[in-house]
Amino acid sequence: MIKGQIQTAVIEDVPAELEKSKDDTIKRTFTFDRNTDIGPIQIGDRCHACVSSDDLNPLKVNNVKKVVKKFNTPNPLSAR
Repeated sequence: MIKGQIQTAVIEDVPAELEKSKDDTIKRTFTFDRNTDIGPIQIGDRCHACVSSDDLNPLKVNNVKKVVKKFNTPNPLSAR
């Protein structure tokens, strides 16, 4: 397994977050250092997201893969 960068966010009050949202999407922004232990992040590399909830029992995890297409603007990665 290749060592990567990991960032997490916990959403404590989902109804409040959805109220602030313009639609039914809660957004989080993660910024990663381009220089990693195995070399710089490059266009064509993949990002992964994993989302879980206490309401999802048994635990359901959604692994989503997204290819890095640009550096100067966000590369959106959606997960449920």
